This record gives sequence, structure tokens and C-alpha cells, in this order.
Amino acid sequence: RGNVLVESHDPKTGTWRTLKTNALQLNFTLGEAGQPSRITHGETLEHGTLEWKDAAGARSKVDAAKLAADFAATGKPQQMIATGGVQTERELEGKPTQRASAAHGVVQMAATGEWSKINLHGNVRVKEGDRNAESEEAVMQHDPQTAVLSGKAVVRDATSETHASRITLNQASGDRS
Repeated sequence: RGNVLVESHDPKTGTWRTLKTNALQLNFTLGEAGQPSRITHGETLEHGTLEWKDAAGARSKVDAAKLAADFAATGKPQQMIATGGVQTERELEGKPTQRASAAHGVVQMAATGEWSKINLHGNVRVKEGDRNAESEEAVMQHDPQTAVLSGKAVVRDATSETHASRITLNQASGDRS
């Protein structure tokens, strides 16, 4: 308890992760004879912030009242659940910072350690440059780079505003449908 900092770095891919919280609980499996134990689950018992850099050089951050993660047999995170005042940021070189907020969210992780899908629920707000959006739910896919907003979805930019029950944004081109 108190000023917990967990850092990991993969020199093969150049990826890194940093978790900051005041209280952290980790669960491990018992290793078989000659095998080390491995982490299976971890969660902040208080407010937590997770920051990471993926293999493409994008920096991401998730901040919430509570973070919980399940880990694969490889020791890499598979899924992270964020609850209570969720705030996210993603910085891509040469692009405006992408920010989102929601009541809670789930991040699915790829085997590479990068995020593959993010589901945000409850009073979702998204902002990137002069574009912003609101909805009850947002599903963001890493590949293809899309965000599907549903539930009273609204998307605004400097020249237009779109209202619909469901709006799909192509994050690479900026198109919406």
C-alpha cells in the first residue's frame, strides 16, 4: 500500500507499461516443479493509472477509480476492466491526442500486448482535435481503426453536426457513416 509503481519493458518490441496506484492486489498461479509461478490477475484497490507505449510508438493511458486485468499464460494482459470515471488518452505521432471518458470500459489486448478493442459504456465523450462525439456506448477497434458510437450518438466538427442512433467513424480518414 502507498505509492505503488509497477513498470514493465519488452526490449524485443520496445513496448513498455507503467501502473501507478496507492493499493494493488496481484494473484499468481503456483508453478509446477521447475516452473516459475505467473501472474493471473491484478487490480488496483484504489484509483489507478496505466500508461503504455505499443510497438507502433503510440502512447496510451487509462485512468479510473479502479483497474482490473486478467493475464494470459504468456504473462501478458488479455483484458482490462476500468470502472468509475474512466479517462483515456492516445497519442499518435503527427495527430491530435485522442481523449475519451465514460463511466466504465473494457480493453481487450492482443497477444502482442497492444490493445485490440476498447468498449466504453455510460455517458461516453470522445475528442480528437476539433472533432468531438457523445454517445451511451463506443466500441473502438484497433484494426481497422474505427469507432462505433451508439445510443443517442452525436458527432461534431468545425463545420457540421450529425445525430443518429449509431455512427461509425473511420479514425484514419475521418469519414463517418
